[in-house]
Amino acid sequence: MKRISKLTKLASLCALTVTAAGASNFSGSLYYTNQQLNNKKLSPVVVNHVIDADVSWDNLKKKKNHQKFKASARMNDKGATMISIEEASLNYKLQDGGRARFGRYAIDWAPLDDIWGTGIINNRKNFDLVDHGNEGVIGLNAKFKLGKNWAIEGFGSYLYVPELNPMIEEEDGKLTSKSEWAELPPAYANLGQGGTVAPINYTLNKPKLADIVFKPSYGISGGLDSKHWIAKGFYMHKPENTFRVSATVSTNASAGVIDAQIYPELYNENIFGGQMSYRNKSFQVDTMILTVRPESTPQSSALVRRYLTIETRRQKEDYFMTGFTRKKKVFSWGVYYLHLFSGAPAGDDTLGNKPKWSRAIKTKFSLEILKDARWKFDMTHDVEKEDTVLSTGVEYDLARGFKSELGIRAISAPNDGTYWAPFRGNDAVYVKLGHVF
Repeated sequence: MKRISKLTKLASLCALTVTAAGASNFSGSLYYTNQQLNNKKLSPVVVNHVIDADVSWDNLKKKKNHQKFKASARMNDKGATMISIEEASLNYKLQDGGRARFGRYAIDWAPLDDIWGTGIINNRKNFDLVDHGNEGVIGLNAKFKLGKNWAIEGFGSYLYVPELNPMIEEEDGKLTSKSEWAELPPAYANLGQGGTVAPINYTLNKPKLADIVFKPSYGISGGLDSKHWIAKGFYMHKPENTFRVSATVSTNASAGVIDAQIYPELYNENIFGGQMSYRNKSFQVDTMILTVRPESTPQSSALVRRYLTIETRRQKEDYFMTGFTRKKKVFSWGVYYLHLFSGAPAGDDTLGNKPKWSRAIKTKFSLEILKDARWKFDMTHDVEKEDTVLSTGVEYDLARGFKSELGIRAISAPNDGTYWAPFRGNDAVYVKLGHVF
């Protein structure tokens, strides 16, 4: 409770600082969440108390140029502090309706990718893997109008920042995390000698900062963008948003342990995509094709490995996504479908990142049930992997600026080796109290 008290004071100070600015361009929120996990034995880390703080600022009133900033932080009772800079950009209006921007911002070339949280284009916050959130990428973006309804857009960068959450650290030969959303490797393994089980001693070989940050990215997008119709295609070359790992493993028979050297690796990707959409004041229909072709070898320097080597098998991914979204003040809802035609099947890659979904249907809605109360519902079911993720809750406005929420989160993953299997124990009933300013 002492830790929670310190975190509360810190978050309150941040909120008061922003509020004291007194400018209408500032907005933010501060929330406390108490969650009770239904199966603590299955949860990687048992977290009961969470504080979330968000702040945003802009000066959109300026006609020719403006700046935008949006950041958030999460702290829990295990001592974890996760920070996300979602946007920090300088924006300039060009002639004939074009624009240029520099900094960190979300690229809007693949809107359905953001809904599904695959993290192919933009980074994800990943404070919570169910409500993943999106971060921008860093670089220079320019859009030029070619007539009334046509446009071409370019992106370029030599700075790369991977997804940072949830954090995994090495401590006394163990890989640990203070977040309940981190998938940790096994702590023990079979030596193969009469079924003897031995602990694994991990050594995490962190790359140099300069080897991570200075990576080129570039892309181009263009097509029709009219009042009702969107028909675009794009190509992007960039490092993937998350690290993958390879490992060398050796047996220390005298000590009775297994030594594992972990090497983070980064692959470049060639991404191709196409979007066809129709929109009006009431609804929008989107269809997308997204193709990822990774390079055959990682960017990391060649490693001399001995004994048993376990390597990531980076595979191509081909997605078809479609969705219907209807937005109304009282009742907003959407239905979406994702189909992964090619990619790593569940459990195929020991150390690699597994795809979230293979053939999945998502249903979500927001319904105003009373003047001050709103019911939110979001459920995704994968018909191939049989995984189901449900998040639903009722928000209630207590007073001006003060809000509350009562909800549940449920994760069903009957088969081992899927993306959601390590988080079966994170089913929870939660209560949130907060202030929006």
